[in-house]
Amino acid sequence: MPHVYFLKFPKNIEKEGNSGVVFAGFGENDAFPSLRAYDIEGIVNDRLKHRLSSHDEISFENDSSVSAFAQKEMVISFMEGIDPSYMEAEQNYLFELFNKYTELIIKILITGNDEKKERIKKKLQKSSEKILIDHLEKLKIYRQEKYINPVTSVVSMLPKDELAAMAETLVSLTSFARKVKLGPETVGGPIDVCNHFKKRWLYMD
Repeated sequence: MPHVYFLKFPKNIEKEGNSGVVFAGFGENDAFPSLRAYDIEGIVNDRLKHRLSSHDEISFENDSSVSAFAQKEMVISFMEGIDPSYMEAEQNYLFELFNKYTELIIKILITGNDEKKERIKKKLQKSSEKILIDHLEKLKIYRQEKYINPVTSVVSMLPKDELAAMAETLVSLTSFARKVKLGPETVGGPIDVCNHFKKRWLYMD
């Protein structure tokens, strides 16, 4: 495991201090732009330690995209209508609540030996988890339809100068939020817009 840890990015292990680089634009044979973002940690044994962290591309079916990097919580809040840390806390609380509710039902309503209670508890937990996952999926669809889709549909029609203004506004909003919260500021710098025919790409860093 230590060998893999230093040479690669093991799954489910997050490390602080990674850098990143984003490539966006047209390849030699591309009709539409695409985006590739990589996490970079350094050079080990003369090889660059990196992994693909995200990718997206414009096509006839997908005519616009909004991607954020570095400190992206404000962009996510704008796009999805909810702060990502609040959404994560709410989901964790719901899972905890469903588990406690299952245990309460077993304690109050179910009689019998411990083996029977444990069997019923597992069935209830499985059903509760299915209900909760379905609930979260419906909320995800709602955010997509009510928040994300309206923004991306507008992005697909905006001229380049307004795309740049939108990107600058989101970057400035993120920077301001970090200032008032006394957090580290890693957002700023130039804002670029890729444009091909009427297909739009907007990305901020």
